[in-house]
Amino acid sequence: MFSLTRFIAAIAILLSLFIPPAWSQDGRVAIQANTPPSLERATFVKRSDPHGMMEIVVGLKMRNEQDLDDLITRQQDSASPDYHRFITPADFADRFAPAQSDVDNVSSYLESQGFSVLQVTPNRMLIQARGTVGQIEQAFQVSINDYDLGGRQHFSNDHDPSVPAQLKDIVRSIGGLSSLENRHSMVVPGALAPTVIFTPQQIAKAYNYPNVLTKPIKPPYDGSGVTIAIATAFSFASSDVDFFWQYLKIVRTGAVTTVPVNGGSSQTGFETTLDIQQAGAQAPGSNLLVYTIPGDANGFASNVNFQIMFSQIVSDNSASIVSHSWGNCEKNYGSAQMQSDDATFKQGTAQGISFFASSGDNGAYLCGGTDTNLAVDFPASDPYVTGVGGTSLTLNSKGTRSSETAWTGSGGGISQVFPLPSWQSGRVPPSHWRSLPDIALDADQNTPYYAYFQGQWRASGGTSFASPNWAALWALGIQAIKGHRTGQAAPLLYKLAASSVYHFNLHDITTGNNGGGVGPGYKAGKNWDYPTGWGTPNGANLVKWLISNP
Repeated sequence: MFSLTRFIAAIAILLSLFIPPAWSQDGRVAIQANTPPSLERATFVKRSDPHGMMEIVVGLKMRNEQDLDDLITRQQDSASPDYHRFITPADFADRFAPAQSDVDNVSSYLESQGFSVLQVTPNRMLIQARGTVGQIEQAFQVSINDYDLGGRQHFSNDHDPSVPAQLKDIVRSIGGLSSLENRHSMVVPGALAPTVIFTPQQIAKAYNYPNVLTKPIKPPYDGSGVTIAIATAFSFASSDVDFFWQYLKIVRTGAVTTVPVNGGSSQTGFETTLDIQQAGAQAPGSNLLVYTIPGDANGFASNVNFQIMFSQIVSDNSASIVSHSWGNCEKNYGSAQMQSDDATFKQGTAQGISFFASSGDNGAYLCGGTDTNLAVDFPASDPYVTGVGGTSLTLNSKGTRSSETAWTGSGGGISQVFPLPSWQSGRVPPSHWRSLPDIALDADQNTPYYAYFQGQWRASGGTSFASPNWAALWALGIQAIKGHRTGQAAPLLYKLAASSVYHFNLHDITTGNNGGGVGPGYKAGKNWDYPTGWGTPNGANLVKWLISNP
């Protein structure tokens, strides 16, 4: 029987689905840790132009995060039925991604404040939006100002943003409010007259890589069937990378594919070029997915774009390994933004992806400039990323390792944001916080690498070279275990280092420091240390260990 009352109630429910909520500006809640600590050292210049355009990324809290943490722990435990049983992006979306209603509520608020919502990432954890400075100031109750820090001009929010109380349990972070968080590459120009410049063949021989560049080692792996993602800013010229490989007689069989993010970039970049050349040389059969974002005229790239990039990498789930040679000191981020990135790395880890990131080139004082406080680099400091430090390598007349010391520029120290992961407990100096790096490779500008860029040979150093070479070695290992993903590399390496075969698989670096010419830094020593972690690889032995410990 027809009921007018029920009909009216049903219509009211339907209308409520299309009418955006009323956003009260009373009882707003601050989203804490969204202001870079380094802003305290900056000098105010002026208010930013209220009509200037900005892009932001709102990070949302995932569901059931503790369940995801527990799952990753079981995935790393060889005694667990879940050991190396990795999930898919669809599994992640079903079990851990923010609810669609949370996405809709945040998007509705942004649109009510005049923003254009540009995209929601497939994992529903990031919402990218564009608005004016004035709209941002109004929506989040902040002031956006221009500042000077160490002679560089930046814009930044002056305090933590706030949101309506209805969103306080949904929003984790608001990125893009400050240019202090933008990342730079980890490359250092080579010395004017280095005594040696390393080719990929020399690096492969020095570190005993079991690849086609060191033919006496059998079986020679080439990374076939393995995909490495290069997470970078700026693009590259195929003519540069092809000439590099051809001149050095490296036969590439794997594909190189560019994946533009937020429009990518038409400008070639040295960092991108060297990453492709190094990873592609040591694992010539691997497929390289080069994820590119735009960069600015000073060589920096927006952290907003990097956040979107990493979200796309884990959502695509095409790569087993990711190499990243960009970063910034932790104090230049609000820690809430790092937590949003951490959630993305956590998703990738649960899917079996291995992340490698350069630990930085300013030694123990990563913030650089006039800041002489101890600091570390992000994202290398993230516990779901394997941080790669640097050494200074010397070869003998036979081309094998003669000596190796900690490079003074190797980024390493103690995070001020991330707690000590369980796999580091008892294996690094006592601390409640994540310590890094985890491992290392040659990075000294006095013992540099060859690279070919814009039609010219260059000699350069930096942990930018260490990360893609480690990523390539890991690709050889994954090929050796028949393409099975390993997830986080670091816990496996710490397990190895705690065993009786540590010194057969890794070279313990016991001399040198990472003072960077600024201060004493940290000294290298027996076993794990802040400049070099567990040391540099004996590649063939390490791959054999992976085969016997899949």
